[in-house]
Amino acid sequence: MRKRFAALPDSTEAEYKTAYAITQSLNESKNDPAAQKLAAQQLRDLFGPERYTEFLRANDSDYAALQGAAARFDLPAATVDKVYGLRDQAVSLSQQIAADKSLSQREKQQALRTLASQMRADVRNNLGDEIGNAYLDKNMTWLESLSRGNVLTSNATGKISSKPVPAPKKSGPGNKQQKGANKSAKGKPGKTKK
Repeated sequence: MRKRFAALPDSTEAEYKTAYAITQSLNESKNDPAAQKLAAQQLRDLFGPERYTEFLRANDSDYAALQGAAARFDLPAATVDKVYGLRDQAVSLSQQIAADKSLSQREKQQALRTLASQMRADVRNNLGDEIGNAYLDKNMTWLESLSRGNVLTSNATGKISSKPVPAPKKSGPGNKQQKGANKSAKGKPGKTKK
């Protein structure tokens, strides 16, 4: 919590105490998305949108590494924001790919792999090849999962996780229920042709 508040030098003791209580409830509700969403909204209301973003970034290793690179190589703040913003783009685009009903499961996985390659290229374009490769070597680890064709999700506190592309739901004559009905119909005694 102290580390997060270091990013908010203008914070008050009352904000700290309130945020601490909200964060404790957030930690206790890790498996409850509704409770996490509520806690995240309470923090957003407490700090306002900009300060809330800073609060979240202060605990993110990707952002800390970008800040370190910016200080070492004199990178503009806009570059740091642009590269860090790729994570939100990746989550959003991966969700769009997963929801695209015109693509097969295999096509979705390939599109997700292509997206991972594009994200890496964007990092290198913004940071330069040397800094970009060094950054990618130890950060943005969620790209590995995207490279395997998995879909990215982000929880209320901005933590990225992944899951496999859902298998398409079968419908029509090929589904299990219909197959079962066909088997039982075949097993019924009836007239046979001679």
